[in-house]
Amino acid sequence: MKPKFPIISIYNNAVDLIPNQTYLSKAKVLGVLKGNSNSIAFDSGGNKWSFKLTSDKISDNFITRFLANTFYNPTVEVIPEWKMIGEFEIDEIKSVLIKSIEKDEDVLTQFIDSEDIKNHVNKAHSFETIYNILNRYVFEYNEEEI
Repeated sequence: MKPKFPIISIYNNAVDLIPNQTYLSKAKVLGVLKGNSNSIAFDSGGNKWSFKLTSDKISDNFITRFLANTFYNPTVEVIPEWKMIGEFEIDEIKSVLIKSIEKDEDVLTQFIDSEDIKNHVNKAHSFETIYNILNRYVFEYNEEEI
């Protein structure tokens, strides 16, 4: 079973928009080794998921970890392994996003004030609206359109 794209992924208070499966086909070695244990993915079908990226090209050993943490951290092909956690209500994703925005260190809020983006998220009534808000104000911000 796989999620319905697009997805809003939240990990360690960071937020990422995943429009389709191809965005999860490559990753850095260190990202695969560290895993996504603190991540949750909300899909457009109303389900929440946990996932991890795996690659048969990576051996989890001291040398690989050392190299990935120092100077050799290549991009490799990966396969996401999904586990459905359950369904979500729109208020749950809003709450998680608001917490991420409050803990943000000028990544989500580099172009828009945190109160403004929280207000936009709080007013949203659907996953699609939240996805579009994040895309517009965080990921593809264009000052001339605002």
